Amino acid sequence: MKYSLDLVESDSQIIELILKNLLPMLNKKLDTGITKIIRLINLGLENSIRNQSEYASLISPNGKLRIEFGIPDTGIVDNVITSVIDSVFVQRKNLTISNNRIVGGVMIGFLPNNVILSVAEQFSVITEKGQPLPWLKWLLFDGTAAIIKDYDIKIGPNTRSRTGEAIMVQSTKSWRVPPEFVGTYSDNWFTRAIDAIDDSIEEIIKKSLE
Repeated sequence: MKYSLDLVESDSQIIELILKNLLPMLNKKLDTGITKIIRLINLGLENSIRNQSEYASLISPNGKLRIEFGIPDTGIVDNVITSVIDSVFVQRKNLTISNNRIVGGVMIGFLPNNVILSVAEQFSVITEKGQPLPWLKWLLFDGTAAIIKDYDIKIGPNTRSRTGEAIMVQSTKSWRVPPEFVGTYSDNWFTRAIDAIDDSIEEIIKKSLE
């Protein structure tokens, strides 16, 4: 005995039925996965920031940036990283069906410049005269611009130094951020850290939703 089966729905109708059944399950998975996504992205970004050459130079006893910026307490660098990580946000976008596709998902917001400038101001180094030195702004945004005109760094032990390792002296030059560490609004310590984990962010989202 032979049987035959005729599908009364078109291909597009079948796809629509499948998607409609999948949609509630995927939205539920998105709800449960969002916390994991936030945690893993924050952890990945924090590790990436610490793996950049700027971090080692800021916290090492003989680090070039620590000495030239005159950072006496390197704990300030870790406080900066904590504040930066806290500014990352992951926003859930409800999944919907559009043109026989499920669209929506997760939107990630990284380090808006206004937040970074606020962090830079908050964690400025204060001189003996009570003046704030916005070292983070210099590092991230000021590129190769002259920061302190007619002065340069003299490296060597000095009791007048905040770090004990260098002081500013009058010079025919002007002090700038060391060229190997210069940053601009589009290319700096933090943007390079984000670029380094770009592929892993996509993988984190996919695995969290599987």
